[in-house]
Amino acid sequence: MISRSEANDLVSKWASEGTRLRVDFRSVDTNFSVEGSMELAAEDIFRVRLRDAGFIEFHLDSFWGLEYFDPNSTHVPLDRRISHNHAGEVQETAAGIVGWSKPERYLFILEIVG
Repeated sequence: MISRSEANDLVSKWASEGTRLRVDFRSVDTNFSVEGSMELAAEDIFRVRLRDAGFIEFHLDSFWGLEYFDPNSTHVPLDRRISHNHAGEVQETAAGIVGWSKPERYLFILEIVG
């Protein structure tokens, strides 16, 4: 598990570098996946800019757990890191943050590298 401070440091780095991100959210009644770049990392808020389509803001209260995910160190095969984006183009994801909260809510923020 990583602290909020560590997560904010990574997200702030992504924001300053303009890193392309894939954000997936899953819950009992809502699922979505978007691409964009991190705009804000505050104590409990992550805001993702969706290019010309506005933004999505996540308010993660103290019940959210966060974990750093590095597919290289966990030996995730390359074919499991490659998917198709919303335009049907092939993309590869890299390191990211995985969040979870009850009841069954998951947030994946993954760096797009190719």
